[in-house]
Amino acid sequence: MLRGLTALLVALLAVGAVAGVASPAPAPTAGETNATETTDGKAPTAGETNATETTDEETLTAGGTNATTVVADETPTTGAASGPTEATVVTAATATATRTADAVIEQRVTLSLTPATPGRIRVQYGYEFPSYLGEFRVRLSNRTTLQSATGFDRSNGQYVWDGTSDPTITVTYAANRTARETGSEASAADGDHGFLFTDRGPWALVQVPGYEAAWRYERGREPPELVQRVRTDGPGVAGTKVAFLGAHTVHERVAHGQRLRLVVPGAATLRPSPTAVLNATATASDALRVGDRDESVWLFAAPTSVDWAVRGLQTGPTDAWVQADTPVTTPDNVWIHEYVHTRQSFTPASETAWLTEGSADYYAAALSLRAGTVEFDAVADTLRRGRAPRVGDTVLTRPETWGQYGAYHVGALVAGELDRRLRADGDSLDTVLAAANAADDTFTPADLEATLSAAGDDDLVAAATRYTTTTERPTVWNRSVHAATFGGVAAFETATTTRVAGPYREGPLSSPVVTGETVVVDTRVQNTGDTAGDYRLVVSVDGVRTGTRTGRLRPGESTTVTVNRTFETAGDHTVVVGDERVTVSVRTPASPRVDELTVPSQVAVGDEIPVRVGVSNPMSYPAVGNVTVAVDGRATATRRVTLPPNGTATLSVAVAAPDGGDPTITAGNRTATVTVTTPTPTSSPTATRGTPRATRTPQRTPTAETTVPAGTATSSPSAGTTRSAAPVLGVAGTLLAVALAVVAVWRRRA
Repeated sequence: MLRGLTALLVALLAVGAVAGVASPAPAPTAGETNATETTDGKAPTAGETNATETTDEETLTAGGTNATTVVADETPTTGAASGPTEATVVTAATATATRTADAVIEQRVTLSLTPATPGRIRVQYGYEFPSYLGEFRVRLSNRTTLQSATGFDRSNGQYVWDGTSDPTITVTYAANRTARETGSEASAADGDHGFLFTDRGPWALVQVPGYEAAWRYERGREPPELVQRVRTDGPGVAGTKVAFLGAHTVHERVAHGQRLRLVVPGAATLRPSPTAVLNATATASDALRVGDRDESVWLFAAPTSVDWAVRGLQTGPTDAWVQADTPVTTPDNVWIHEYVHTRQSFTPASETAWLTEGSADYYAAALSLRAGTVEFDAVADTLRRGRAPRVGDTVLTRPETWGQYGAYHVGALVAGELDRRLRADGDSLDTVLAAANAADDTFTPADLEATLSAAGDDDLVAAATRYTTTTERPTVWNRSVHAATFGGVAAFETATTTRVAGPYREGPLSSPVVTGETVVVDTRVQNTGDTAGDYRLVVSVDGVRTGTRTGRLRPGESTTVTVNRTFETAGDHTVVVGDERVTVSVRTPASPRVDELTVPSQVAVGDEIPVRVGVSNPMSYPAVGNVTVAVDGRATATRRVTLPPNGTATLSVAVAAPDGGDPTITAGNRTATVTVTTPTPTSSPTATRGTPRATRTPQRTPTAETTVPAGTATSSPSAGTTRSAAPVLGVAGTLLAVALAVVAVWRRRA
């Protein structure tokens, strides 16, 4: 991306303005800042010794050209709403175990936002000096504007200490840095006008300002060394050379002796999980055997609302930022790429400068394969970019031929080929980087040749010479060669089936589901490779990551990963499990339709009316709803109905017949009227004494049943009738009764 950032950029500070100021220092060893102390070469005054300190705020390394997660042990810490946070940037002073406290020049740098003036931040420098320090001078970045100074006089662009205790300098700092400003090139995709650092007002991602310092101290005393402590006034966090000002969260992981810190600003949306980023960098920390690891590494997730010039940028010995939406499941793993840069402490010659970006791009792909987040074919395709026509004119030892992609793509291919050949001889590319890091001076082509010769044979050296000094390119090895050289490769194939698991039905998913139904996505994972490996399936719903499924499979072994999802909103939803994508159509449940209403034609008052309701669902997805039976418009019985697609059912309820009138029964859009009858009471005749009374019980005529089928709105059947029977005596019986009555009267009188 930034071709010019593969080496030191033009120094922002004019170091030659101070007599005896050292040149910008090579990247320091573990625990040091990018600062160098040296004597100034001038003859000191009687009883004094001269020394200088310089930091270079232009030391930047850009990320890959096309940069594009298991709960673990990271500990998130949210930035405080107010109050400072502090990080110590240590120089070689603290690396000297026997140095006394009085032999330290402490430079306290406090960074704070100035929301009213976006693009500039406030920086205050405070100092504490050894008692035997005779003189101290400091030159600040030419991007600063003086606000106030106490205990310093300004002279020839420098601030000269006047001997006052607790002196301070307060400035504003132009925080916005662009690729064009540094004279560097960005990738074609990003353009060359984007930001490298920026202050947006509410937040800022900035480079800690550089400085020059020189001092004199009493001869014979312990040489003092400068320690810079960077803090933020308000929410924020500072690494050694990069700081974020504003609300944030810090995720930490201790791995292989390193404390890995991931800073996620409140203004950023991190696309991979913090765990995934820390897993990737922890894998790289373990795998890279290229020299000592720094005690801490700071990774900043850059908010994507900014037009950044590059996908990632490393500066200083231990700090880097990466755009927050950059994934880890790609061979172009910028998180690993930038981490690799923190392990490159060598200063290359122009002929070996390709090794900086080429090895970072190669390790990003190779270590992603090792971590199981990508497969071999993806890595092979990435390396083949080094054979593409757009980098056909690249000669690695001639940076002017690189263009935008040469060092990255051709460099990665050649680095990979060297690694393959070295591994075939029992060594690896780690040996080359370790030798470069251990070099006392610039790592030259002769140093590279000597390292390869010691680790390999003449064929290796000859191949390296051809691939770096000409346009000849190696071919990419195949999977079987990789397995034989690097060890077996696990490869995973997946296949997905979907089903519905209630509450309205069970079985394969062959039609839309409705809100409230549970969809089950079963993904079969099989290791088709030739060695055991860890699979990792990222699960997302509608583009939002919901989790990760991981596991380990032996060659030929398979397992099924099950993901359940209940949708509460209608529409088309997408479920992604690994590389498998399932689209689920969700509908609001259909309403049950009343097709038939059946009631008897008449009932007696006080009896119950049996009601049968036929319901159906003509839709291809479930119907859910209430069916209510009403008598004369008053709801009497309600039933909850659930019907499968194209399903039918019959409901049976009983309602009480009213005391008066013929009720109308309603269900859905069906109605029917029932005739309610009242039985007629019958009087029994009075019998003569000694004659038993005869009584006939009225008989009810059976009632006919009325059905209102689909398409029939009402039915008014004729009511059945019930008749009563009375005793009939005839004329003869009447005369006989009269005669008997007369005889009875006559006997009483007699």
